[in-house]
Amino acid sequence: MVEIYSYPLKKSDTFRGYYIKGELGNGYRGKTYIASHNGKDYVIKIPNLDIERPKKEIEKRTNEIRQDVMREVVAWTRISENPSIQPYIAKVEDVGSSVFDINKSQYMMPYIIQEYIQGESLEEWCTNVYGKPFNGVTESKSWFSLAKKLLTLLSMIHIERVVHGDIWPPNIIINNTQDPNPILIDFGQAWLVDHEFGLSTNDPSYPYYAPERISNGDIWREPADIFSLGGILYYLATGETPPAVFIYQSGTKADIILKEHIVLKYEILQKVKSLNPQLYQQNPGIVDIILYCLRPDINDRASYAEAVLDVLELFEAAFSYPGNRIENTNKDIFGELAEKVSELSDLVQLLQNTDIHLFPRILKRDVRLVYTRLQTVKSRVYNLEGDRETFINGLLSCVSLLEAKDQLLALTTPTFWRKENFGNYGRLLTMIKMAGLRNISVKWVLLLSDDEFKKPEVKDILQAQSYVMQELSNNGITVGKASSDTGDYYVGYVIVDAETRKAVARQSKTFILINRVAQEKDNYTLINPRYTRSEGRVTLVRFWNDPNRLEEFLDDLEYYSNLSSSLLKLVK
Repeated sequence: MVEIYSYPLKKSDTFRGYYIKGELGNGYRGKTYIASHNGKDYVIKIPNLDIERPKKEIEKRTNEIRQDVMREVVAWTRISENPSIQPYIAKVEDVGSSVFDINKSQYMMPYIIQEYIQGESLEEWCTNVYGKPFNGVTESKSWFSLAKKLLTLLSMIHIERVVHGDIWPPNIIINNTQDPNPILIDFGQAWLVDHEFGLSTNDPSYPYYAPERISNGDIWREPADIFSLGGILYYLATGETPPAVFIYQSGTKADIILKEHIVLKYEILQKVKSLNPQLYQQNPGIVDIILYCLRPDINDRASYAEAVLDVLELFEAAFSYPGNRIENTNKDIFGELAEKVSELSDLVQLLQNTDIHLFPRILKRDVRLVYTRLQTVKSRVYNLEGDRETFINGLLSCVSLLEAKDQLLALTTPTFWRKENFGNYGRLLTMIKMAGLRNISVKWVLLLSDDEFKKPEVKDILQAQSYVMQELSNNGITVGKASSDTGDYYVGYVIVDAETRKAVARQSKTFILINRVAQEKDNYTLINPRYTRSEGRVTLVRFWNDPNRLEEFLDDLEYYSNLSSSLLKLVK
């Protein structure tokens, strides 16, 4: 005899031998209950139906739900096979279908029974630790720790080719208040493409959805999870849901206008500074990390979790809490590289016994490229090639290593700071600002023609530099002096004739110089960006130690800095 269960389940009901102790959650897609069985607690998840709908619509919805549950089970099965992920997800105990009575009609509906995770939701944990109202995690050490754990977990899930699809505070459980470890639950939307019942502006997790999930027709994948996690990072910094990143142009999902990321950065910046000034003062780079995840345009957003982890670790290393700056010697770093090479050798031996045919050819090219780069390093030259993100992170790595008394010197044109290159309001400018806060001497001179000076894009670049100088001045940093004294921060500009401007670009005489004074007297590294002539895009960044040309570059910088005007005067 088939047992029929009432819908929805109620406290004290028995469902398939599990005693219902109460309701845990009532979301847009599912109802969850805490239940006991043989002395252990479990979570029972059944679909959430609008029982007031006509019978045909309920039947249609139950069919869709069965497919959804199967996707969730397949996704969970795939990731649970990775032993590194198992401690951070809830174990599935049973999956099946049962008959439920709805309005005196019987429907076969799926259910999932999972282990009950002891702990608190992210929201509960935050308010219990930091109190109400919760305005964000106040210590950068704790913020970075949680962010790294979440990103590492998401990276492992994505490696298994699973997209979670519903990352927001209630789906994150913290199971240890002393050393908080996040556990990701509810894979109900894993790998799902939204359908008629799958997405609603009434869904409380709606603010955490990426724009490509809102507009019809777009396929959403890993970057949508990155966006949602950016919302979590924003919540951890402010205590609020993430800001809207688009507006409806004509009232339909298919026609939305995305915010410019500069506008969005300003909104995030103001919120963090006003709600959680202590966190911002400890590490201004947190704003850029959040923005990297929340960028509305999928083409500008971080496409995978490892990319965000790279940026996060660079900002954490640059400026955070006492004791977090670990100085590695060349011996340490090359020792770590040697270990990685050994691990790669073992992995290659393992892959030789597989039936993979195409990938080895691609991997061979990548390994050859790494080998070539190591060979050039022997000649004290390193050519950084790749896309815009590669160039930005390369310079972030350099600036993040600088210590008090080190020097960052540069002679560039506005082309360097264009949006398609390093960005006038981007991560690199924030990192350089943080260098100034660490009492690193910064002197940066911009060469531009009179025609360039009149262009709105160039004025915006100059204004961004000016704002940074004003912020540093407000923090007690000496700014506005064209000297290289330790601790000074100076950005100026020189208007030159058109021919001089062209000659500087043509002869690749724009440069950045890093002097590790704290490590060794006058230990210079020259950084030389190369651009396309037609579009002015960075195509390569060369790092080198060439003492033969050093004096030439330093003389040029000294000459133009003496002619320059401080950009501090541009602040209105």
